[in-house]
Amino acid sequence: MTDVSRTSRRLNPTVIQGASVDIRDVLDRPDYNILTGIAKEYFHKTAEKYFSNLREASKLVYLHVEDKRVRRLDMCSQSLIEVPKGIDKLVEMRDLHLSGNQIMDVSGLGKLVNLKELYLWGNQIVDVSGLGKLVNLKELYLWGNPNLDCNNGNNKKVIDKLKDRGCRVYLQ
Repeated sequence: MTDVSRTSRRLNPTVIQGASVDIRDVLDRPDYNILTGIAKEYFHKTAEKYFSNLREASKLVYLHVEDKRVRRLDMCSQSLIEVPKGIDKLVEMRDLHLSGNQIMDVSGLGKLVNLKELYLWGNQIVDVSGLGKLVNLKELYLWGNPNLDCNNGNNKKVIDKLKDRGCRVYLQ
């Protein structure tokens, strides 16, 4: 485990690159939100509160969470280009915020069957067919995805299916 408390005032991502980091070691630092250069980090023993203020995670490509009971995760405006791998393991997730990123593919979210609220506005999503498996979804925010055609075959079918189940789908 890397001892982040002994690093310089401005965390240097290369110091902890490839290391296993306990996010709790970082939380008390006022500058913990500058973790912009960390790729494939493993954040152990987490809960929803540990991610509520995480910002600038543009190079995060894998999210390892030991506590599979995480119910809410906010990764809005992180410059993500894809849904972080490993997020599909958070099967207890109820509320997921991925808005304001550059995400195109959301097919991996179909495994999060306990999701009730999914915020995907302001991305680059083209296809929502993977979201049809989200049987407990109550609210889906899709507005601001300029490449998403909700009137085409598969997208329309999925959106209609979600609406038939009582999900409110926000397209504008």
